[in-house]
Amino acid sequence: VTAIQLVTAVSAIANGGDLMQPFIIQKIIDFKGIPVLVHRPVKIRKVLSPQTAHLITSFMTEVTSEGGTGIRAALKGFTVAGKTGTSQKPRINGKGYDPTKFIGSFIGFTPAEDPKIAVLVVIDEPKGIPYGGIVAAPAFRNIAARILQYLNISPEKPELPEMALNPNTHPDS
Repeated sequence: VTAIQLVTAVSAIANGGDLMQPFIIQKIIDFKGIPVLVHRPVKIRKVLSPQTAHLITSFMTEVTSEGGTGIRAALKGFTVAGKTGTSQKPRINGKGYDPTKFIGSFIGFTPAEDPKIAVLVVIDEPKGIPYGGIVAAPAFRNIAARILQYLNISPEKPELPEMALNPNTHPDS
């Protein structure tokens, strides 16, 4: 699975079961600021019922809640839906897996109730503890916080606005 395929699949969950045509570039403008190419969202088909998408989203928000493997991806003021991943890399000789080489990952979307962004972080051969929840989830948190701030997306839980977008205020920082 490629990164774009994985983000597209998780985005279908975030979109209530609608599989959308992925695109990398939303808009290209010329030197005068006039758009020369604009991609608009295109629905390919329904791949999950809204009820199933909602149920999966609720499971994914538990991943970033207290006791979940992706708690380090949690953002103050926002609900994050996510999934950690840890995999061993195959041995060079093709026989089994290398016990010392891993890939740690985290994929998620936020705000979970009204998704605006989806982010995938993949760490190839992390040093130290290789688990996605340890190495990739904090990177997700930092990236998502900055994107939300750039897009001027307000926290879902306004009682915590001063800490919502500062990744350095997280208890695991």
